Amino acid sequence: MVNYRNFLIAAVLSAAFPAFGAAGADYRIVAADQSTSSLVMLSGAPGAQAEILWRWDSRKDSKILPTYRNSFRNIDECKPSADGSEILANASCGGVAAVDVATASVKWYAYLPKWNAGPHSLCVLPDGKVAVANSTGVDALQIIDVSAAPLDPVRQKVVKAMSLPGAHGVVWDARRGSLFALGYTNLYELAYSSADMSVSVKRSWDYSAKLCDQYGHDLVADGSGGYFLTNHTAVWHLDPDADRWTKVRDMANVKSFSRDAKRGDLITIAKEKWWTDELKIIEPDGTTRVVGPFPGARFYKARWM
Repeated sequence: MVNYRNFLIAAVLSAAFPAFGAAGADYRIVAADQSTSSLVMLSGAPGAQAEILWRWDSRKDSKILPTYRNSFRNIDECKPSADGSEILANASCGGVAAVDVATASVKWYAYLPKWNAGPHSLCVLPDGKVAVANSTGVDALQIIDVSAAPLDPVRQKVVKAMSLPGAHGVVWDARRGSLFALGYTNLYELAYSSADMSVSVKRSWDYSAKLCDQYGHDLVADGSGGYFLTNHTAVWHLDPDADRWTKVRDMANVKSFSRDAKRGDLITIAKEKWWTDELKIIEPDGTTRVVGPFPGARFYKARWM
């Protein structure tokens, strides 16, 4: 059992961790905590105390106008940038943002106001616009242009790029120059046009037929041109070039999956309804360990930093 502590760090991230050593820094995890409408960073090193190291609390971020703070309730995504300097986040109540780790405040934020909106994932496109997989009540891939007013959602342009039933995942693939988008039954590879913020289908996979299961949830790149996908019953891997699907793990209702060759597989599986207060790590040697529990936390997704 660990204490659920809140350390606000308003400094460059690398300067915040000397006391934890290189190994501790290597095992940092970012998680979406719905209990506090926050992103939290915690230590996940083997044998080390599990504790909260950093927090972004959307309810206390002065850059977010009070009108929009409730839009970050039920935060459900946390995607760190390659250099760890920012984290992309969205929430099922309509909030979308990029959070600067050094200042623990938003760099930009947006709001998708349609009734019963359910943003579940996002990515930044090469032109700086933002693609969002918006599920409940919307079922669409949406594109947002935040450039004109990064802190004023009213002045931002939002377009519905395509219908996407059960939209839950979206990843920009720089290698292929494509946008990959995941719904409840299909995975799409899309061409993106910056001029009019539109998309067109290059390829699609009806994975519900191929894998005999639907309800795609998490979509993450594997770093080598392939993708991990989770659905109701398992974690899968797709090699798009070979059009080959491989089962990675028999695990039901995995909310998020994050693989690192050194650190292992970081997995969130709901303990209560759709959330958990602990994280599972399966080491490269197959050893399973748990980070937590964190009493009071409601983690939805978690990613390696």
